Amino acid sequence: MSWFNRNGRPSTGRRNDGPAGGLHSRETLLRLLDHERARCDRNGRQFSLVVFDLARVPGHRIAHRHLAGVLTTRLRRTDECGCLDVERVAVILPDTDLDPAWTVANDVRRATLDMLPGLTCAVYAYPSAWWAHDDRRGDSPRIHPDLRGGNGNSSGQRLPLDRPAPPQPAAPADLPERLQALLSEPVPRWKRAMDVAGAATALVLASPVMVLTALAIRLTSPGPVLFTQPRVGKDGRVFTFWKFRTMTAGAGQHKAELADQNEQTWPVFKMKRDPRVTPLGRLLRRASLDELPQLWNVLKGDMSLVGPRPPTLDEVQEYERWHVRRLDLTPGLTCIWQVSGRSLIGFADWVRMDLRYADRRSVLVDLMLLARTIPAVLSGRGAH
Repeated sequence: MSWFNRNGRPSTGRRNDGPAGGLHSRETLLRLLDHERARCDRNGRQFSLVVFDLARVPGHRIAHRHLAGVLTTRLRRTDECGCLDVERVAVILPDTDLDPAWTVANDVRRATLDMLPGLTCAVYAYPSAWWAHDDRRGDSPRIHPDLRGGNGNSSGQRLPLDRPAPPQPAAPADLPERLQALLSEPVPRWKRAMDVAGAATALVLASPVMVLTALAIRLTSPGPVLFTQPRVGKDGRVFTFWKFRTMTAGAGQHKAELADQNEQTWPVFKMKRDPRVTPLGRLLRRASLDELPQLWNVLKGDMSLVGPRPPTLDEVQEYERWHVRRLDLTPGLTCIWQVSGRSLIGFADWVRMDLRYADRRSVLVDLMLLARTIPAVLSGRGAH
């Protein structure tokens, strides 16, 4: 790591003013990437990200310098490049679709073929192919979206087969199955520690209430005690969501029949007097006791004590571009929306609250929201 300067950037000997000045640090690159995503969300355009993998290239110090030099001559002034980690260099190509981005990637690979024969790369496009990489290694192009369309805009599609191939097939590299594996910021240690300690303590203290709730559900309505459902978590990962059942068995089959009575804004479904909810279920929802099994989700790491509420798969499929940004965070039991009126707040404002939390997340903010959750639960405002 001696060839990294104090900012975590390879020492290329150039000023840091974009591609012409060398490689940005990971922190700077992620900030630029976040800015470009926000810009494209607003103007409806698309940009691409090319990730060059140096894992199979000997001599990282010389390899980075050579690659930086080639990128200096191949990129536009508006393009940005930087280090994702010790082995990967990424290039942001504004206003560039997937195929033109591959033209740039292959041009760089041809220029580095002699010096960097083991160089491999992956290309991503926002928003059409953001959660799955398209890796040209001499095989057919492909996309493996985690959800329909990768971001909820359109269905996944196969790419055209006439894209120029790299100059020669490279040996398969350990490229990530999803871009988020590279770009995702890890959950802060303080937050994970708070989640484990809080969830474990709450499970112990609430265990008598949970046992009585389970018994009451079993005695008052036929069907399972727990309701499980696939939900979308951090970075689009799907996990099994747990809660006490508050509806009649098989209630999901009748959701379409009630679509015209939805009292929440698209794409979320909320109905104050939902006929599928059992009498006991109404009491559990009002007191938020149906959410107690999610403490197990928190303990497992699928959820956090504080974070955006986890959406269903069908909701995410209807997301607009800017809605997807709430999936950058670990979903939580409570959030700003939860303590500000819940179902009384429209979905657009709901997402804005989640994004505001993302910008302000800290120990103090989490403790404040947890404290505000108690009176919010006791009031029952917006709980249905």
